[in-house]
Amino acid sequence: MNQSFLGLPGGKPNAVIPKYVFTTLTTENHYARPNVQYFIDISGITANRNLIIRAGKLGDAIDVSLTAGINTFGLIVIGDTGVTINGGTAATKWATMFIAGTTVRLFATSATNWQAVYVPVSSTYSPTLTNTTNIAASTTHVCQYTLFDNVGLVFGKVEIDPTTTGDTNLGISLPVPSDFTSTDDLSGTGTAVAINQSFGAYADTTNNRAIFQGTVTDVANRAYLFSFGFRIL
Repeated sequence: MNQSFLGLPGGKPNAVIPKYVFTTLTTENHYARPNVQYFIDISGITANRNLIIRAGKLGDAIDVSLTAGINTFGLIVIGDTGVTINGGTAATKWATMFIAGTTVRLFATSATNWQAVYVPVSSTYSPTLTNTTNIAASTTHVCQYTLFDNVGLVFGKVEIDPTTTGDTNLGISLPVPSDFTSTDDLSGTGTAVAINQSFGAYADTTNNRAIFQGTVTDVANRAYLFSFGFRIL
């Protein structure tokens, strides 16, 4: 895949770097240069793209903000060869940026390490529900979510109309994609609004969504309030 140098005329590494850069990413990975503030539109990408952080010097800074985003693919913040972020492994993904308003600030603590801060960003979505076990019908509602670093938090409400009493399992989609490897990559709880009926949430490693599971004691259609956290992998 081709690479380009953001904000550098003609893509030349020795060109003068402007203070502010507004750009749109589509099909390429891109290098970010020290002491530049980037405003990036990723709404047109069709796969994950890399924002590669180059080596700098002590005291350098990079600021990256998304002016437009997409919740199906992301901009991966990753160090260049030999460059670490927050003391991690060189040339390894640090975080993924998805939605408009997401901001990452990086400060060079040495020539080859950047200390990064992911400014939390919030939005809403209506999850897709999957009636997996003992559910005649379910209703989705607008939910809230917050993203920071490699973690997402979701808060919302669903309605479940069970077929009968007993074990009940509902699938809830995520606001942004994650490739789960363990059921522990997501956890949360939920409770019925009108009666004492609790559910738990954990990661579905096959379908990369939340499993919302509990035991219903009647067949009434009920609203459940829930929250869960998940790793963005």
